[in-house]
Amino acid sequence: MHNHLWAYRTTMRTPTNVTLVELVYETEMVQPL
Repeated sequence: MHNHLWAYRTTMRTPTNVTLVELVYETEMVQPL
């Protein structure tokens, strides 16, 4: 379940062109490889 939530939070949203994390924290998230 944790992986699904992470994917949802880091997926780009079409209307805003930002991720949920960017909206909440006002910064771009660095994703681990």
